[in-house]
Amino acid sequence: MSGLLKTQGWFDLLDAQKNGVVIGLKGVTGVVERLDIDELLLKKPDTFNLFLLALRNLQEDTETTDPMGYFQIAGIHGLPKTLWNNVPEPRKEFHGENDEAGSGYCAHADITFPTWHRPYLAMMEQTLFVKMVEIAQNFANSEKYLKEAQSFRLPYWDYYRPRSYETVFPGITMGQERRTGAFVSMEFLDLEDVNVIDPVTGKQINSVGVEVLNSTKYSYDFGIPQIFMLEKVMTRLPPHGNVKLEHNPLRTFWFPTNDEIPESHWKSMKLDRDEFSRGHTVRHLLLGCKSPFQGTNIRMNHTLNKVRDNTVSQILNMISNDPGYDKYELFATTKCHKDQDRNGSLEGLHNSYHNNIGGSGHMGQVPVAAFDPIFWMHHANIDRYLAIWQAAHPNAWIDSDTGRLKEELKSLENDLKPFYKTANTFWTSVDAEDTQVFGYRYADVKKTAKETKELFRHRHTWSIRSQQSIPEWTMPNAPPEMEPLDLSGAQVYVNHPEYLRPTPPPKAKDRREADPTPEKSSRTKIVGGNRQASLSKRREWFVDDTVERLGLNGSFSIDYFIGLKGGAITVPPQDYSLAPTLAGSTYIFSSPREACGNCKIQQQRGHLVSDTTPITPILMDYIKIGQLTSLEPEHVKPFLTSRLKWRVQMANGETVDPRKLPGLEISVSSKVSSEPVDAEPPVIEIYPEIIADIKEMASREAGHIKQTTQ
Repeated sequence: MSGLLKTQGWFDLLDAQKNGVVIGLKGVTGVVERLDIDELLLKKPDTFNLFLLALRNLQEDTETTDPMGYFQIAGIHGLPKTLWNNVPEPRKEFHGENDEAGSGYCAHADITFPTWHRPYLAMMEQTLFVKMVEIAQNFANSEKYLKEAQSFRLPYWDYYRPRSYETVFPGITMGQERRTGAFVSMEFLDLEDVNVIDPVTGKQINSVGVEVLNSTKYSYDFGIPQIFMLEKVMTRLPPHGNVKLEHNPLRTFWFPTNDEIPESHWKSMKLDRDEFSRGHTVRHLLLGCKSPFQGTNIRMNHTLNKVRDNTVSQILNMISNDPGYDKYELFATTKCHKDQDRNGSLEGLHNSYHNNIGGSGHMGQVPVAAFDPIFWMHHANIDRYLAIWQAAHPNAWIDSDTGRLKEELKSLENDLKPFYKTANTFWTSVDAEDTQVFGYRYADVKKTAKETKELFRHRHTWSIRSQQSIPEWTMPNAPPEMEPLDLSGAQVYVNHPEYLRPTPPPKAKDRREADPTPEKSSRTKIVGGNRQASLSKRREWFVDDTVERLGLNGSFSIDYFIGLKGGAITVPPQDYSLAPTLAGSTYIFSSPREACGNCKIQQQRGHLVSDTTPITPILMDYIKIGQLTSLEPEHVKPFLTSRLKWRVQMANGETVDPRKLPGLEISVSSKVSSEPVDAEPPVIEIYPEIIADIKEMASREAGHIKQTTQ
């Protein structure tokens, strides 16, 4: 018998699993690093193989009442509306007499949002580990596999690590398609004209032989890791380790077929049963599409590449570049706070990726999001950002005068239900502050705040596009550790009939070394003391919004377009995410009040949330094609006044008049920061006249239309 199976730590873990207690893996294997999913499958193939086997086993378990089974753990996030392990949901005192028990443990739009998910991930991590150890014992060479199991920690999906070279996606800088050698102007790619979209390769085959170039080209592809897309993967099976092409549990989850989620619970989501799959999870669902998997990968990857420019700059601001995010309550949650001077948060970024991955599918719906296997890798990455921010802002929770928890953060001492820490106590945010308590860490976390920030900038600043006069598809070379990995030799892909090797890197002449900072929009002289120093100034632009989270009683998006002067938005709502003129979106990730107790309370209170959409990337695109002179206010203000539009769309594809959205307030802001970023604090400028002028013009146009039709 392996030494692992004789340790007290192993016995304690088995006891915790039996009683639904989250203790993590530190007592069994110490502290182990979590890895990006592609690194894990390449560097630790046998560990990853056990992970796949364990995940598949848990998903296929017909015993759906086990509190530590996949179905019950995923159900904590929403459906079914039952108590997990008989733990009373928080805030029960606010529920009505007729409310069902088990209306959720939701911590969204709350200061505990990031920390609530930390023991949640640890619960799944330890459950997978126990199952991996069980499976390892079934191999003939069990000692080897038991050793491999001990190096397992839940992998994360790094959104900003490129997975391949060169990609094209909807944008405004090319605006062409190639048709039998001729170039034709293209405002928008009509996806309905595409007969076949291969869900594995993402190749588009058009009925008239059109090779789609879309509109923007990058030298790196930031699409979803291929392991999430393949229907089957090469798997080594016990007892003798024979390799076989088996179902991939990372692609989708098949719901049990015995009405474990009652019809009334499905109905609480207010989604069309004919459109929304109840059989299995689907990503980026194309409403009205007969094949549930058709087009999902290509649409999702186009979306991920399109939003990357915006979101990577935002996470850089929040973690390392903008001291305005030094306060935990501003960084952690979308919840509005008194006198906040920044919009955007870790939760807001999290929300947008639920939408980017899920669209109208399961990841875009709070009650069923956790059933999609990618949920766990997505949230592990959000947890990673939390850990990096904590390392970059040590003692952010502590009042320097009293040495105690800051008064505005007292709720971090509340129970994080339903996660038991012991048989009789629950985890709190304070308990869960350090990842190593659960037995894992991230390589991005360094000994000092300065080192942590510098490493984060090093790994991400290179990918922010500049205004240099270079071909729009080229980018600087990525740091060596961020270059796409060649996974063709990975065990899960060897001899795989559908695995796609990364495209070759561009030739050396088409690549350039990364600059330490993004391209500057202007320069100025800063005088300090007895010397004169030259500091670069960088200007960024944002569309900020505030809205009632439950204003539409469910998830919805506010989509911002910066298009042709006077041009209407002709793109159908289901294709908003692929519109070349889409500047960005705010996604409100919410359950209907009928499916979530916390959401019902927030609706009753008119709970306000805020977010921000960086629009600098699309403004730079307009500079590239000669329609905008610079990023200075004298040029951007009239440009936005004539071209900025917004639309509101619910998760089911229904559009809503923005004027009818409770609490909606939109503003435009600009931030001027120094480079290097630590030289002086950034300056925030607000331009309320832009939105006021847009509304006035829209009102005049509406009045004119009314007069001409009378």
